[in-house]
Amino acid sequence: MPLPVLIGSAYYLRVHVPRDVVANASGATVSLPIGDRICQLKLTTHAKVSLRTKYWPEAKKRFAAALAALESHWEALRRGPVTLSHKQAVALAGEVVATFLDILDDNPGTPEMWARVAKMDGAARAGRSHPLAVPTSQTIATEMENRFGGLTDAALARRGLLVDDASRRKLLERVAVAMGDVTPVNELLPSVWTVFSVN
Repeated sequence: MPLPVLIGSAYYLRVHVPRDVVANASGATVSLPIGDRICQLKLTTHAKVSLRTKYWPEAKKRFAAALAALESHWEALRRGPVTLSHKQAVALAGEVVATFLDILDDNPGTPEMWARVAKMDGAARAGRSHPLAVPTSQTIATEMENRFGGLTDAALARRGLLVDDASRRKLLERVAVAMGDVTPVNELLPSVWTVFSVN
């Protein structure tokens, strides 16, 4: 059973990629949960990532979660890419929104910040992140990927899913639409808490 490895002052996950998947895994990027973050790791013949802690008990917990995600990735590589139905894509996008709302529940930020987020999200969906850009299908795809690609990959990694290109595009589009629901909820929360604190 592999264990966290102390390198310098921090513990690391360092494991070999299984022989039966190393050809497909090498060069790929996988998202792993490390504490309260999702970290991107580029695979070679091994996987190595900092667990971002120097404390053994915390390192063991983070190691277990990251290793479980890696093992799910190995299994996904063995199965090969799957095709998501519309219903599955919508459900995964809903999980992204639920996670965001849960994380931001105690400290949602200001309405002004969420107005900026909504503006940036809308600009990415329209391919207008740059004011002089002429939207084309290519610029829209690039801007959607830049804005929502990480969330899409994290949603897939969380479920240990490896999907075909069409399914990933479908999920990316659903995540972009679903993130539009995060902004109105978080814009309202500061004013709701103000009302409660006044009363």
